[in-house]
Amino acid sequence: MSLSVLGYISSSIAGEAIIERAIKSSKRELQLIDSNLYTVIRSIEDYSKLIASDEKLQELVKELYQEVHENNGNINKVKVRPEMSRILSNIVSPNTMIIASAVYVDMQLAYSDINIDDYSSQQIITEDFLDAAYEYQKPLWSDLLLLSFSDGTKENVFAVAKLIIEKNYGYKPGIVVLYVNEEDISRIYKESSSNINDRYYITNSQDVVISSQEKNDLNKKIKDVLAIDSSEFDELTQNGRVITEYDGQMVLLSIQSFDKLDWKIISVNYLDEINKEIGQIQKLMLIVGIICLLIAFGLSYLTSYTVTKPIQKLTKIMKLIMEGNMNVRAEVEDSSEIGVLTKGFNNLMDRIQDLLNDIVAEQKAKQKFEFKLIQSQIKPHFLYNSLETIISLDKLKRHEEA
Repeated sequence: MSLSVLGYISSSIAGEAIIERAIKSSKRELQLIDSNLYTVIRSIEDYSKLIASDEKLQELVKELYQEVHENNGNINKVKVRPEMSRILSNIVSPNTMIIASAVYVDMQLAYSDINIDDYSSQQIITEDFLDAAYEYQKPLWSDLLLLSFSDGTKENVFAVAKLIIEKNYGYKPGIVVLYVNEEDISRIYKESSSNINDRYYITNSQDVVISSQEKNDLNKKIKDVLAIDSSEFDELTQNGRVITEYDGQMVLLSIQSFDKLDWKIISVNYLDEINKEIGQIQKLMLIVGIICLLIAFGLSYLTSYTVTKPIQKLTKIMKLIMEGNMNVRAEVEDSSEIGVLTKGFNNLMDRIQDLLNDIVAEQKAKQKFEFKLIQSQIKPHFLYNSLETIISLDKLKRHEEA
């Protein structure tokens, strides 16, 4: 029973320690993803700043800006395409995560990569987004967008808009837009994960999934993707973690804020490995318990053989002595405590036997002395009685008898 309780307590403590280790590991991975994501974001923003500050690009955008106002808003895209393509092609993949680029002048699309659909680009880059980029002036990231390419394929992308500020006079003729593939963003946490079964999500400020390993989860509420209720989601956001059920398995949900873009990184760590470790610990505890039980039986038998058996023999000798057989003695088999006790018992019985023999001898001597004493008392008493009888017979004139 004690072994079972000890095993249960040890298993519980080990399970808590393993879960705590999983929490720390998840936290480290989220911090690593946060750091890597920050590096990538900064790199892409630096590219946007570099392009927006390119003198040749600024000259082209300035010319287009002037043409827009001189030609009633019409832009000659064909004229500037070769030069803009030369400037922008250096930062487009495969060298970077940027898969396409575009330039807007006075809210109009002045240039886009030949491999993307102009209509699609105009549909996803709204005036509100361009206005925000104009006001923000720093690189501005969009939510997840679906960009169509000239070959008919579509990709989930992020748009990074950077306002072009003319160096000499400071006016703002246009905006450069870079498109970043979501797949490249998700590759960051794929490479950072230590367990292939774990899942990671990036959500925006509205808790909508904007990056995921499972593309079917994109643009969905994270609560719906994780199948958790509002209370569990509140616990996740407040405590930074929560243990719940996901896909029929127990999982650890952890969250890390990516403050630069007001994003959140959420990890789903399956606890099946932890349960396996706990199961292994329980098996180990069971094996240890069985071994301890066998050792206990062995020690019990050894104790019985080395302690109980000599005591039983000594008890048997005591019973014989109690029955009156004072001459029996216990065998001294070793020098252990039981041997010392047996030897002491034998010595005690020897002394008792000696005392009994002394008492018997004293009793015999006493009886002999009393007998002699009685004899010594009987002789003068008999003589005195005889004389009294003679005197009495003489007084009665019975001289013959006297």
